[in-house]
Amino acid sequence: MFGRELTVHFATCFIPFKQCTQCHILSHTTNECHRPTEYVCCHICGQLCHIAAKHCTKCPNVHQHKGLLCDCAQKCFNYIYANCPGTEHLAIDKSCLLKKNMRHTPLPSRASTNEAQPEPIPSTLTTNNTKTPIQGGQPLMSLLSLKVMSVNVHQNNNRIHTLLQKNDDIHILLIQEPWFGTIATIRSDNNPTGEPQLGAPTNSMWDLHTP
Repeated sequence: MFGRELTVHFATCFIPFKQCTQCHILSHTTNECHRPTEYVCCHICGQLCHIAAKHCTKCPNVHQHKGLLCDCAQKCFNYIYANCPGTEHLAIDKSCLLKKNMRHTPLPSRASTNEAQPEPIPSTLTTNNTKTPIQGGQPLMSLLSLKVMSVNVHQNNNRIHTLLQKNDDIHILLIQEPWFGTIATIRSDNNPTGEPQLGAPTNSMWDLHTP
């Protein structure tokens, strides 16, 4: 890029945690839930047959409320199922410690100490002499190597075909001032000779993305 070869790293996205929006359990997603579609569970109290919008009148302790709204202490029934202390939050609260623990990817087990040990994770990532800090010394996502090339072809069709055919070790090819012209002739009801179809050069080894 800009006359220099750079090594770029990109992040692989991950799902921070799984929680079903139907039963609010953390072990699966909504699409993976085995319960029937008419299953209803309140995320405030964990009781069945009513939703959170109707909790004020369906709360098991409704007769102890001091007003129209529910003033019961918040309890996460997922915490109760896991026998964890401190349930002063709702099951859908993103600050739930059970959800935070699910965000961390477990490290692979090492069967032998003779195996090659991974290099320590740096506190910064360096790209083009620019350092990017990593929170807590740990990356939030796994990093993979990526090679990018940027070339100005000055609207030359032959140069583009040469780049697409020979640079098979490049992951992303950025072409500036590309050639754009007639690549085929399509049938026309108004023009006996057909209509020109405009486009950019293509290659079966590449996916084309135009602005």
